[in-house]
Amino acid sequence: MLLLCFIVQVASAQQMDKEIDEIDEMHEIDAIHERLLTIEKKTNQTEYVNQVLSISGDTVKYVGTIASLILPFILLLIGYQIIRSYQFEKEIRETRTLMIDEYQKMQDIRIKSDRKSVG
Repeated sequence: MLLLCFIVQVASAQQMDKEIDEIDEMHEIDAIHERLLTIEKKTNQTEYVNQVLSISGDTVKYVGTIASLILPFILLLIGYQIIRSYQFEKEIRETRTLMIDEYQKMQDIRIKSDRKSVG
């Protein structure tokens, strides 16, 4: 009878060891699964960052290309406007000078006319 109890106890202990090993294996599998999920998340984040940086790089290239094409045109327009404003100011000065000369001539004619009518 003692031998039977001992055999049952040994069998029970072996069964418990198997269950403990299975539980440990399950914990290891869960831990490995969690690590794989973490690595996958980091990989997805890295791919997302690479994609965003690639899009940003492409955008910078396109904007740079457009700016290099438009900038000379804008500078040309600004230069043209500066030259036109200088010419416009020059025309205003010349017109003012002509108007002053004509006004002075009118004053001279009026003074001569007043002298003739008085004298």
